[in-house]
Amino acid sequence: NSSVLRFTVAGDDPIVGDLQRPNKIWLRERWGFVLDTFQIQQVRPSGRGDSTTIEVECHGAITQLAEEPIVEYVGADIPIVEHIDALMALQVRDNPLGTGEIDPVVGAVSMPLYSFDTNIHAMLLQMQAALPKADRGHIYVDPQRNLRWSLIIGDQSEQVITPESNVYALS
Repeated sequence: NSSVLRFTVAGDDPIVGDLQRPNKIWLRERWGFVLDTFQIQQVRPSGRGDSTTIEVECHGAITQLAEEPIVEYVGADIPIVEHIDALMALQVRDNPLGTGEIDPVVGAVSMPLYSFDTNIHAMLLQMQAALPKADRGHIYVDPQRNLRWSLIIGDQSEQVITPESNVYALS
């Protein structure tokens, strides 16, 4: 799940005191640019004695949309980008997310959309699932708190992540 970040730190690490809600974890790429921010949700000890570790679970900003209720939404056969604008206008929480760039290939697809007793995040996933697999792309919230839907995310040729070489206990 791209909106959840889990990691483990040593129980005696000085950072443990800062690992509490509502603090945030900033995920940066190697040049320091922010890729995403995550709010700490759960911190729990694991292990015993000298081998005690702390397991941390954080949720990305997009999970805020899972807390935005939709009683009923009936959308005509209109482009996805118009559905997104309508859904984002229904946010009721403080500090609502904005709407950023929606890939034109995705945004131009027209579809009817109906749902009740759900949330904005679930409706975004419903639209994504209705698209052909090659056109589903990635839905995320950028560091400026804008919802984005992209088919391609940056140049992947430089990004190499391998277990136990530069990433530890990340899921």
